[in-house]
Amino acid sequence: MMSELLVLLAVAWPLTLAATVALRRSISATPAWSWVVCLAPIPALVAAIGVPDAVSVELPWLLLGSRWEIDSTRRALLIAAALVWLLAGWQMRARFTHDTHRTSLQIGWLLALTGNFGVMLVHDVAGLYAFFALMSFSAYPLVVLSRSAKALAAGRVYLAMTVLGEVLILSGLLIASRGLTSPQLADLSITLGDSPYAAYASLCLWTGFGVKTAVVGLHMWLPGAYTHAPPPVSAVLGGAMINAGVLGLLVTLPLGAMSFTKLGTVMIGAGLLGAFGAAVVGVTQRSSATVLGYSSISQMGLLMIPLGAALHTPSIAPAAIAAITLFAVHHGLVKASFFLGVDVARQSNAVSRRLVLVLLLLVGASLAGAPLTSGAAAKLATKYALADVATTWPWLINALSLAAAGTTVLVLRAVWCLSKEPTNPEAAEAGVEWPAGWLLSLVLVLTGVWWLPLPEVARAWPGASAGDAVSLLWPIALGVALAGAAMWASTQRLLPRWQVPVGDVLAPLSVLGSGMHAMVLRVAQIAESFMPGGAAQGNQPGSPRTGVVIAQTWRDIRSRLRVDQPGKADATLRSVAPIVFAALIIVVLILL
Repeated sequence: MMSELLVLLAVAWPLTLAATVALRRSISATPAWSWVVCLAPIPALVAAIGVPDAVSVELPWLLLGSRWEIDSTRRALLIAAALVWLLAGWQMRARFTHDTHRTSLQIGWLLALTGNFGVMLVHDVAGLYAFFALMSFSAYPLVVLSRSAKALAAGRVYLAMTVLGEVLILSGLLIASRGLTSPQLADLSITLGDSPYAAYASLCLWTGFGVKTAVVGLHMWLPGAYTHAPPPVSAVLGGAMINAGVLGLLVTLPLGAMSFTKLGTVMIGAGLLGAFGAAVVGVTQRSSATVLGYSSISQMGLLMIPLGAALHTPSIAPAAIAAITLFAVHHGLVKASFFLGVDVARQSNAVSRRLVLVLLLLVGASLAGAPLTSGAAAKLATKYALADVATTWPWLINALSLAAAGTTVLVLRAVWCLSKEPTNPEAAEAGVEWPAGWLLSLVLVLTGVWWLPLPEVARAWPGASAGDAVSLLWPIALGVALAGAAMWASTQRLLPRWQVPVGDVLAPLSVLGSGMHAMVLRVAQIAESFMPGGAAQGNQPGSPRTGVVIAQTWRDIRSRLRVDQPGKADATLRSVAPIVFAALIIVVLILL
């Protein structure tokens, strides 16, 4: 009975706190209440650690009938998510009390936390969709917390992509649920494996959850959200909520049930493109948070590779799922620690910042997969899982190693950018007390792989061979060499000092969208001049009025494509915009 109560409290407790803040807004300014909010993940953490696998909670009155249960995969992800929310909330405690928008911050925080934990626990289709939507939409007030123009713009992109993702997820679930006799997720993959529409449903589910996991082409919301949200919010976005998307993919796609060779190949290709493309774009950024955002896109690209391989070759599904779980837990803890460290560095004086930067390099070494770190366990587990598909793609293992070099460059770039960011003037005079939450996150990153309930594949890595150690070290050495060469070339002014706009493909797409909007308006005016009513007013076809409208149309479209300070990068964006748009249309047609 106590175990069932803990599972219920994991979701019911933060939801009750959110309702309390909404009904009694004055309580949000109470310092003691900020402690209650930041400690809200504790019931979920206790449940994840103490509730055995056999415990199941049936809620027949909820939605279409709901069942909550903790299995091995969910346990590892729930522990990591609860720890990230707890540590980030600890660091957000002052903002919970003193921020101008503290009420919306607390409500959004608690509801997003509720949705995140609900996704980790629920075993039915309707519950998964409801909790995932609650988590995604509730994060919007966290992204736009500062209410600056750039934060609001990033929030609009986040909201638009969230709506797109929810539509795709709902479409995939509806297609997959055709013929489903029970609402349980365990039966969904079986039914989907026998469905003639399995490929379409899997494509919708991959792209829908892929919005949250920043699949290349659907990633444009992430860099802006990470850049303009407070670092502790970015920690939960990249350390906890992104793993909800990973779990959604694991429990809805028919992994091991049937083979999808085309979709699996596309997923592997998208993963490689995200892993390397995000690294290339990320090194041009000048904000540490933006670089870390592109690092998350790159890491999620690496995670898509074993997922696509499991769809392509069902026999490797068990090993791939274990490796993906380990990779997600590792990335979540490391990325959360990195963002919390960015927050500490920005509030530290010059002396303290140097020590913070050194410690962040240790965190970055884990992210790059240095030996004796959780990153090494994750990367070796991924390589072992892909051993059976090495005959199909013999270059895939080497590609994963090269991606680690890109991760190393991104880590060094993020630390370098952070060292150049301005400090808090008040902190520069008196220094700040180092948040205990970030220090505890460092301990988790350095020791968590030893005691967290991770898949058994993680236990083999301390005895890895010398060859494995070399395979982990040479990409890091290559990344350090590339970063050093780039820094020297930059000091010698041999490299162009240009920056890809945050959101990369979002820039040409926004230009295209703006130009198409202007074109539609002008074409409507031209069409109106050919109407009988327009002719009565002297707007005959071929009349001067029609020529003026056409000229205005052309000038307006050109003005939409013009920038205030044109340069090589802007000209490149304008020239590739039609190509990008056409390529997107072609890709969609091919996939369909």
